[in-house]
Amino acid sequence: MNMTDNTHNKSTMAGFFLDGWYVFDNFAPCQIEWRGVLYPTSEHAYQAAHFFDTNPARAEQVRL
Repeated sequence: MNMTDNTHNKSTMAGFFLDGWYVFDNFAPCQIEWRGVLYPTSEHAYQAAHFFDTNPARAEQVRL
């Protein structure tokens, strides 16, 4: 894509949820309980899930 290519503009690009929609973002500070463990955000739970079976200690680090 060059600087004169206007096929991708703000109206077609994905971005973070802002303003009133931020609560739906994975990084919104809303605690979530999953598998009996409390995570600060859904993103923490998602990333920790990568390590549940292979490296439980790393999953705990991600939770913190």
